Amino acid sequence: MKFVPVVVLIVQVLMGWGLWSLGRKFMPREECERCRAELEVKLQEESQRTNVLDKAQEVFRAECSSLPTKADLGDIYDRINSVNLRIGSVDTQVAALGGEMRAQRRTLDMINQHLMRGEG
Repeated sequence: MKFVPVVVLIVQVLMGWGLWSLGRKFMPREECERCRAELEVKLQEESQRTNVLDKAQEVFRAECSSLPTKADLGDIYDRINSVNLRIGSVDTQVAALGGEMRAQRRTLDMINQHLMRGEG
C-alpha cells in the first residue's frame, strides 16, 4: 500500500507524457483550416485549367471532324496513282520520240554535210 501513490503518480506522469506526445503528432486546428483553404484555392485553379483544356479539346475535335476521312484520302491516292501511271506511260513515249528525233536529226546533219561538200 505504500507504493500505490508512487505507482499512481508514475502512471499519471506516463499518461500525461503520452497525451502530450499524441498532441505533438497531430496538426493544430488552425493549421488544418489554413491547409484546407490552400487546397481549395489550388483545387479551383486546377478546375479552371481543366475547363480551359476541355474547351480546347472540344475545339480541336470540331476542327478534326472537318478533315478528310481515310476513305476520302484513299480516293485521292487512287486518282494520284492513276495519274502517275499515265505520266509514266507518257514519259516512255516522250523518251521514244526523243530517240526518233535524234535519229532524224543525225540523218539531216549527214544530208547537210553531203550537200555542203558539194558531192551531190
